[in-house]
Amino acid sequence: MKSIKYTLLIYEPGSIDVPAAKYESSSPFAAISEGDYLHPFPTPDETSGWPELGPQKYLQATEIHHALYDPMDAEQITHMVEVYTRVHEV
Repeated sequence: MKSIKYTLLIYEPGSIDVPAAKYESSSPFAAISEGDYLHPFPTPDETSGWPELGPQKYLQATEIHHALYDPMDAEQITHMVEVYTRVHEV
C-alpha cells in the first residue's frame, strides 16, 4: 500500500498561481472551508510579497480545490488542497 503525502497550498490574495505558503505533512490538515480566515505562519512582512497583511488583516478562503495524484512509478499518493484567498480586514 502506498503512503500518502498531504500538501496545503495557500495562494496569494486574488492569485490563481502564486502560492503565498506551502505546507507538507504525513497526516491530513484540518478542514478549510470557503469563508474561513487564515493567517499563515510565519507572518509575511513587507519584503515577502504581500505587505497588506498585518495583525488586523487576514486571508479569507474564497475557493478550495482538492486533487489526488497517484503516479504509477511513485511510492506516494499526494493529496493536495489548494486554497484561493482574498484579504479581509477584521
